[in-house]
Amino acid sequence: MSVNQVRLSELYRGPGSIVVIGHRGFAGRFPEDTTVAIAEGVKLGVDVIEFDLWASKDHVPVAIHDPTVDRTTNGKGKVGDHTLAQLKELNASFWAGGHFDGRRLDEPACDGLSIPTCRECLELIPANVGVFLHVNQGDDLLMIEEVCGLCDEYGLHGRACVIVNTFDDGAEIRRIDERIDLCILEGRDDLGPEATARRKAVGSNFLIATLGAVDEAHCRALETSDLLFNMFYSNTDADNRRFIAMGMKGIVTDYPDILIETCRDLRLR
Repeated sequence: MSVNQVRLSELYRGPGSIVVIGHRGFAGRFPEDTTVAIAEGVKLGVDVIEFDLWASKDHVPVAIHDPTVDRTTNGKGKVGDHTLAQLKELNASFWAGGHFDGRRLDEPACDGLSIPTCRECLELIPANVGVFLHVNQGDDLLMIEEVCGLCDEYGLHGRACVIVNTFDDGAEIRRIDERIDLCILEGRDDLGPEATARRKAVGSNFLIATLGAVDEAHCRALETSDLLFNMFYSNTDADNRRFIAMGMKGIVTDYPDILIETCRDLRLR
């Protein structure tokens, strides 16, 4: 392990700090899930970079949020119906703005900006920045094996969390590599003892709660759950302050620049 390699558990347990998680890199200001958004998020100084993964037709994990290429590129159809070579021919900068406030562009924002592979994204993230890999396609075993192999190759154990949609997907990843930290989205707002025990049993020590579920009672329950907890999402200074006051530790945001400024104003950074 590199001397300056971050450990996610230490980020969350630091006193009086907020973990700033750049959603799809720096999606509010740059084309989401691209090398530009990731590089700009790192340059800004986020604590964690999050990006999404689907499999190409030839089972290569590529960074894109949707199961189709229609919204963010100049192509059409399912990601999995395109080979990596075909995906690389598309421009991935036809969407501007955040998760809910963005818009489709008539022309690409950046010339020659293609859909990146998972490997290309990881190359841009230094060891002092954490990683959230959202694997959307748990039924492609070859892609899952590739992601697990990249976690090992890039020394991501302890530095990264793999987000999956179901408990079955999580169990498959842990079967391949039990060292990988997981965040399972299935039933994510259930903080009951049975749900928490089920998460711990499959190595899911992270939780990303939904915006609608987060209130003071929810945050108090999270604090007693021993989970490393986060929320999706907060995109304004006012919301940042509200959720920080409730006790939320990690915040996923399309606008990490706004969240960092909020934290600085509150002397949390």
